[in-house]
Amino acid sequence: TQRLYLQRLSHDRLEQSLINKPVTLRDALLKLRLFVLERAHGNEPLPAAQEFLSFLAQFCQLEVAALHPMQSRKQPHAEPAASIGGAQNLQADDPLLQFALESQMLSHVQHLEGDQAQTSRYLLVAPIKTSLSQTRGLLVVERMPFFALNEETLQTLTVLIAYYADHLIAADAAIPMREMLPDCPELFAEEVLKLARIEKDTGIPSHIVALSVGRSGRQKDIYAMIKRMQRTLDLVWEMQEGEIKIMLTLMPLAGQQAVEGYLARVEAALQDQFGVDFVGARIKPHHSSVGVGHAPLLVQDIVTTCRINR
Repeated sequence: TQRLYLQRLSHDRLEQSLINKPVTLRDALLKLRLFVLERAHGNEPLPAAQEFLSFLAQFCQLEVAALHPMQSRKQPHAEPAASIGGAQNLQADDPLLQFALESQMLSHVQHLEGDQAQTSRYLLVAPIKTSLSQTRGLLVVERMPFFALNEETLQTLTVLIAYYADHLIAADAAIPMREMLPDCPELFAEEVLKLARIEKDTGIPSHIVALSVGRSGRQKDIYAMIKRMQRTLDLVWEMQEGEIKIMLTLMPLAGQQAVEGYLARVEAALQDQFGVDFVGARIKPHHSSVGVGHAPLLVQDIVTTCRINR
């Protein structure tokens, strides 16, 4: 329909503009990981629901909103798992709510036609959907500042909801990768899968950068220097292959320019501290976007490349 076409067109535009706002999103993602998802364990459909909703309210200026678990893919529970600002009972026949359930995409009032936009109680409705197409819940927003309902807010919500949704299935989803790569840290595997989903859904990339450090008299000092240069949000997987030290760094929400900047900083530090470049330090860099293929195979290929090119 025309409404679905307009919604998908709007979504495509968000994909392009997301890439221009990585710093704010990285900051939000770090806070979400540290302060909310640590508590998001248990068997309930939406664990840490109140903490997550309060977090969204802070970052996206939601004033009246609720999170509802699902009875089925298109039927939310009337009772919320969390609410802020005195949210009312769920209005199941609301046109925006029905539109969001039908399209299974984040929807806002501009997606409605004619009088429907006037009759909807909600400004924004977003399914909490995993990468396995499981709809675990529904975010409904009744009130937020007019100026806050903009592309940046929609971008942030898209990323944070996807990250939260895939956290709910992360342990199970990471099993195939950990079976292929038994030494891969659990958190590293889970984060790769969550970020691969974000890249495929929104177009904003994340990268894995691998540095293999060959044997030399200064190998230990060089490796320690590189390790100190990791950003707060980055995750690191370290391994030893004979006399070769290998460091895989997962850089969330980082594009090609960020990767090139990181490698340039590492090489400049090598020059400053040891008077050598990558070749002189016997370092072989490899990198890849996490969303270019099947994530477990991608990580396996990077590890294999590091082991072969020792």
